[in-house]
Amino acid sequence: MPRAPTAVRSATLASLVACAVFPACGGAAAHSTPPPSSPACPATSSPSVARALIGPDVDVRVSCQSAALAAIASVDEVGAGVTGWSFTVKGDAAFEAPPGQDTFVTCQATSPTVAFVEFDPPADALPGATFDAVATVHAADGSFADGTVKLHGEVTTPAVTVDKASVDFGTVGLGDAPAIPLQFTAENGSGLSLAPQEGYGNGSFTRPPFVVTLMSADGIANTSTFVWKWVVTVETSVPGDYSATIDWQAVLPARMTTPPPQCSWTTTTALHARVVGDGDAGADAADASDGGQRPASSGSR
Repeated sequence: MPRAPTAVRSATLASLVACAVFPACGGAAAHSTPPPSSPACPATSSPSVARALIGPDVDVRVSCQSAALAAIASVDEVGAGVTGWSFTVKGDAAFEAPPGQDTFVTCQATSPTVAFVEFDPPADALPGATFDAVATVHAADGSFADGTVKLHGEVTTPAVTVDKASVDFGTVGLGDAPAIPLQFTAENGSGLSLAPQEGYGNGSFTRPPFVVTLMSADGIANTSTFVWKWVVTVETSVPGDYSATIDWQAVLPARMTTPPPQCSWTTTTALHARVVGDGDAGADAADASDGGQRPASSGSR
């Protein structure tokens, strides 16, 4: 069965590392077993004195065809020695060690060393699918006791919030170009793309007389939260009463050409503005917006 691409993993790792700098804890013990070595931790005659924090249990959620990393253990070498350790995973294959990252050599130069498991559900997993496994952490020299971490993962629909359901400019003077911001926030938004479902390109789109422009799309440092900031502007030289709607969608576009409805988040934003000319009270100006044939209230999509 195909696996999800790995592009999302680096962004997810960056947001999780900040949560994985575990405080040193647990009993420390000295051992005389010949230590392992690595370029960063050359062999030494000093015994290992390791402090380890194993856990807490993992509960991770991802969108369709997405993957994530979760920290399971941290080992700190507080002496001048070297500690070799590793972990194994048993259970659903959606949980596994990242390639080449299940065996570690820890010394003062690399402390604390953090182990991660990867949650990578099958490509056809839909929201509501759950997966479980257990990771076992082991010290090669017995410098700390083995420990286990329960792993639970779930595929979910993207969770996005928007700061306003509608944008109403009220009465706008002819020639003015007022702007109102519109902000979307995703708590687990790494890799998500949020945009109108139709007519979007090059960072902006129009629903005459409204112009909607993407100002920024950024993650919040040390978190998995992502924020999109748009701005809506009225631009017209024709008086009238205007209404329009925008249908938005948040998906992982690189992973699904046509995502099932369960895999995407959608919402609709209503837009309204009443544009008046100098000294114009309304009715005549509205008629003028389409050459006097009918009111301009239908100006939209």
